[in-house]
Amino acid sequence: MTDHSHSHSAANANQRRLLIALAITALMTVVELVGGVLSNSLALLGDAGHMFTDTLALGLSVVALTLAKRPASQTRTYGFHRAEVLAALTNGTILVLICGFIFYESYQRLVSPPEVRAV
Repeated sequence: MTDHSHSHSAANANQRRLLIALAITALMTVVELVGGVLSNSLALLGDAGHMFTDTLALGLSVVALTLAKRPASQTRTYGFHRAEVLAALTNGTILVLICGFIFYESYQRLVSPPEVRAV
């Protein structure tokens, strides 16, 4: 019989790293969002949207990694490994929606440019 403790400890270490990256990215998202709203800067708001998708992707990765650790069963013979694929699909869809929002806001600001407040 093969000892799989190394692969489980590596998965746990990866999950810990993902959680640390998630916390840092979430904090930076909030900082950029607040700065973008206070200064009325589309650049900061756009980057906050980008950081939000990174935060979401990391969060989905943590959930997918947790689900993928579950063993196969009678009804799920492949286990939950497809959760990783669904997490990637969800992340891609959200990226497209945020791009649409940024495009819409850019067009609105091109037609009627607002004054950017310097802090």
